[in-house]
Amino acid sequence: MHDFAGPPRPEVNEPQVSRSLDIAAANPYHGTQDQFDGEASSMVGDYMRSLKNTNYLITETNAEAIGWDSKDQFPPYDGQLRLDVYTHVSSGANMVEYWHWHSIHYGQETYWKGVLGHDLVPGRTYEEVSRTAHELHRVGPEIADTQRKNQVAILYSNDSYYGIEFMKFSDRANYRSVLRQMYGVLYRANKGVDFVFPESTNLSNYKVILVPPLYIASDGVLAGLAEYVRGGGNLVVSLKSGFCNEFSTVRWEMAPGPLREAAGLHYQEFSTLRQPLALKGDPFGAGAENKVSEWAEMLITDTAKPLAYYDQPFFAKYPAITRNSFGKGTLTYEGTVLSDKLQERVLLDVLERAGRRYDIAFTAFDMMARVFSPYDLAFGAPNPLMKVLSDSIDFARLAVAPIKLFITATNVRTGRPRVFRNGELSPDVLLASACLPAMFQAVEIDGEAYWDGGYSGNPTITPLVRECESHDTLLIAVNPVERQGTPRSAREILDS
Repeated sequence: MHDFAGPPRPEVNEPQVSRSLDIAAANPYHGTQDQFDGEASSMVGDYMRSLKNTNYLITETNAEAIGWDSKDQFPPYDGQLRLDVYTHVSSGANMVEYWHWHSIHYGQETYWKGVLGHDLVPGRTYEEVSRTAHELHRVGPEIADTQRKNQVAILYSNDSYYGIEFMKFSDRANYRSVLRQMYGVLYRANKGVDFVFPESTNLSNYKVILVPPLYIASDGVLAGLAEYVRGGGNLVVSLKSGFCNEFSTVRWEMAPGPLREAAGLHYQEFSTLRQPLALKGDPFGAGAENKVSEWAEMLITDTAKPLAYYDQPFFAKYPAITRNSFGKGTLTYEGTVLSDKLQERVLLDVLERAGRRYDIAFTAFDMMARVFSPYDLAFGAPNPLMKVLSDSIDFARLAVAPIKLFITATNVRTGRPRVFRNGELSPDVLLASACLPAMFQAVEIDGEAYWDGGYSGNPTITPLVRECESHDTLLIAVNPVERQGTPRSAREILDS
């Protein structure tokens, strides 16, 4: 086992070191209080899991405030330590431990606080760690060795990080900033992500791979990415990719080198941007953030489709973002630095399109449902979720629980909603409340057939108002109230 300090760290070839390890470990430290958002811990966890494609350990992380002096002491808010533990567990950590057990009384790390303060008396931090530890003692066997099967990956390259640091294209943007921007989009969109590396051979496991500036890469690595696209993958490649070979030597062939055919473009010139430029017509609906900056590659399309042009007299003839269909897949190329919102819109568009392309099973089932009913094909009889619900939920305890729970199902005969309360809940009631008539046979309760409650009450709020003492009712909309542009595809219209 080896403890990697705050990965990814470009000065260490972590993928190569990990090949000699039985298990990898990390010591990530992160922002606290108002700077704690879970993203930093999740990124470390996803990276660590990807090093050996298995679970990992957290061998030290924040307890109380941290610092090599006392000027920036920010102890976590209530609940943040517990949330951080479960963030790591959800990424695949099999252990979370702290540095230090107790705060030391002299030396460099005097203010790098532990689970116990300098007085060695259990306090707020100890109580939260203790509570979390007791929870893990109870549920640990169920969540140990948590596995993730993600459909999106980010290609991480130490060499490209250093290549760009040696030959900077901006004082504000670099390899790490684009990497974190891409990861942040996936994190906020709740998309699970793995990391792959230039030497990885498992690219075909992913529907989408994002590539921060791959400034340094061998012909073999770039050819592998092209073959990934040819085979049906969806690649998003950012600026400066393919420019240098593995020796940090600029290629003699026209950029982007061996990626040219798959990208469907080439370029000979590039320019620093003195100030941010807008994209003509705000093609991705980024509003005030419809901006690019720092660098512009003067892209000339061969077979690629331009997705966005610069809104500036000279650069207007060059596309800023393109997409090329190559083989069975697509390559989206970003020839400039995108704003956060613009990057979000571009990547979510790629993910949504990739989901549609791969959703063959859904399409086939949807077509069958228009011809056959669940009674013709016996779908849902017996429903495999019946045993899962019976084994997972203690309905006897639920019946006397102090928190009120209301579940709605639609009476097939009358079309009216029926609201089931705590004492009436059962596996049948839960299955009825989610019974889509095109997929499952109606669920019979007390001699009446029921379908999904959303057909009659979406949601049913009357009992929340009349039978509860709370002054406020919070509803969470799962469909957007507003949208950019007009839905055009069948799937977009159905989702509206």
